[in-house]
Amino acid sequence: MEKQIVINADIFILFKTLLDDMIQNAGGKTRKILTELRIGLQSDSSLRDSLDEVSYLENSKNSDPIVIAVCYFFIARSFSKRSDFIISLELLERAEMLLMESQPDLAELLKKEIYVLKMAYHYSEN
Repeated sequence: MEKQIVINADIFILFKTLLDDMIQNAGGKTRKILTELRIGLQSDSSLRDSLDEVSYLENSKNSDPIVIAVCYFFIARSFSKRSDFIISLELLERAEMLLMESQPDLAELLKKEIYVLKMAYHYSEN
């Protein structure tokens, strides 16, 4: 039996729309990373590279937390497709933390999604 956690389609569409808007409004290295992430959504290649790039953005303190959170959301989605559930959940939790102050509604959506994913993960493990 194949195990896979599926992220809610409505949340995916919301975050995809945010990503597309951010690509249009960002500049420099942030735009490059967002564009590469968008391209990576189709292939799931170079996930670790994308994660390293987003971590760089987060550590540089030059990017809006919502940009980082959206990136983590999509990287988490890709990890869940590969059945790397622990990494996926960790990234979603990081995204939630980043959104808590500036986007509490989005953070609440992610919190609910994380809960469902944890339940599904624990169910699939047993």
